[in-house]
Amino acid sequence: MALGGRPRVVLDAVGWALATQLIGLLENGGTFIAYGLLSGEPLLSSTTAVIGRELRIRGVSVGQWAHGRTPELQASDVEFAVKLARKAPELFDVAATYDLTDFQEALAEVGRPGKGRNRPAHHASHPCESKRVMRIGMLGAGQVAQAVARHAVAAGHQVALSNCRGPAFIASVVDRLGPLASAGTPAEAAQAELVLLAVWWADVPDALAAAGVKDWQRPDSDRRHQPVRRQPAKPPGRRSRRRHWK
Repeated sequence: MALGGRPRVVLDAVGWALATQLIGLLENGGTFIAYGLLSGEPLLSSTTAVIGRELRIRGVSVGQWAHGRTPELQASDVEFAVKLARKAPELFDVAATYDLTDFQEALAEVGRPGKGRNRPAHHASHPCESKRVMRIGMLGAGQVAQAVARHAVAAGHQVALSNCRGPAFIASVVDRLGPLASAGTPAEAAQAELVLLAVWWADVPDALAAAGVKDWQRPDSDRRHQPVRRQPAKPPGRRSRRRHWK
């Protein structure tokens, strides 16, 4: 809020009635920034507060942040957010807490419209101090695998990452994740009690073969799930570049 007057900028992650109320508070020519729709409803319940006021409405997302900032700036942003959460936990209303083994229930909660409203928090079935430490293997070491690994090590679990080029190529990634992370071969990662396959669909056969999985297939009845066929080799004299799975 602006001191002594109406605010020039308002941020909202809920939408619908709350967003409409916040827009009504803006000064003429102000900016409304939406970064979520936790209500599960459209952004505005009424456009009356917008008409004739020359307001600007912007939308931001994690995807824009991930593609629009350098890895260094992203790391700085995450570090700032973690420090803020630890210093002022009262700013963050925790709707639910789940053990890593309950990830399917957690994902269902994330996609539920209006999550967190008038609903008691769900807590893990046992306290953090008594959680069983899991060893998680990652077939792939790209952005998805690294994101899951960060959450896993933060919860006290061990993570083993792998890719097609060998442990030396992901040493820097492991260093950033900390002592609970390690680099290994796909076969070593596949020995973990929980294994995450995080590669491009076209690279799934190679990744599974490297992990020692010899027999796998999708039902022929659904053509959408068939492996992507690799293009035939190009004639001599034309350069081609093969993409390696991370």
